Amino acid sequence: MKNPSEFSTLVKRIKAEVANGNLIALPPNDDGFQEEFHLVPNKAPWSDIVLNYFKCSNCNTGFKLFADTYHGSSKNGWYCCK
Repeated sequence: MKNPSEFSTLVKRIKAEVANGNLIALPPNDDGFQEEFHLVPNKAPWSDIVLNYFKCSNCNTGFKLFADTYHGSSKNGWYCCK
């Protein structure tokens, strides 16, 4: 993700996949960074760090959504976490 618009689009797409039952949003860890995914807004302002984990409802593959929305980062993105 290179800009807030791309992140907004990704959040909306993930929310649609969760609503369709294709992805399961996993409960947040108690690490101070994570919040329930349904609380992540579709557009800015976001928390300084967005970190959420998911799994595919069909194959149980894990995924991670990460964004440092305050500083920006080349590590922002959607990752497979097998």
